[in-house]
Amino acid sequence: MADQVGFVIYAWDSGQPGRLMYGYKDTPGASHSRIVQALLTYAVAAHWPCISAPFGPPDAWTTVPSLKRRPGPHPLETIAASFLRSIPQVKVAATQNPRDPREVRPANFIVPPTSSQHVLVLEDSWVTGARVQSVTAALKAAGVRHVTAICVARWLSAGFSKNEPFATTIQAPFDPDVCPFTGSNC
Repeated sequence: MADQVGFVIYAWDSGQPGRLMYGYKDTPGASHSRIVQALLTYAVAAHWPCISAPFGPPDAWTTVPSLKRRPGPHPLETIAASFLRSIPQVKVAATQNPRDPREVRPANFIVPPTSSQHVLVLEDSWVTGARVQSVTAALKAAGVRHVTAICVARWLSAGFSKNEPFATTIQAPFDPDVCPFTGSNC
């Protein structure tokens, strides 16, 4: 499992954050994409001390690849590459025939050889967490010691029994200075 996980925003199907997360992949460079880029860039930059504190700064980054085998780079990979240029990327790939995407299955992902010891995993949305945790397990099987994951949106559904108790406790408005990892100001 990831050593630490942070969520930038919470998204619901019927709300503005949900529409943002559905729309950002449709037209790269459009307003939805620019908002996701701003959210992720600010969250990583402003909260870098908390990302780095437990294990030192990440020495590599990756995104969670789509299991649908979309052509070209994942939109989040393009966004991340624009501001993480000074850190090497570990290009995790999806296998040809992934199974049970909502289960933790490291075998759904291929990690190239890496000497990285702390990898920052970037994900656009977390529903069950299975894909982030699958990539984490694959990275650790490849020798990575620590994984920090940051997800742009934690997806919530009031009718989904696994997150309904948590979803009903969120009351504070979005504040970009609240750390996605600690819940306080860094």
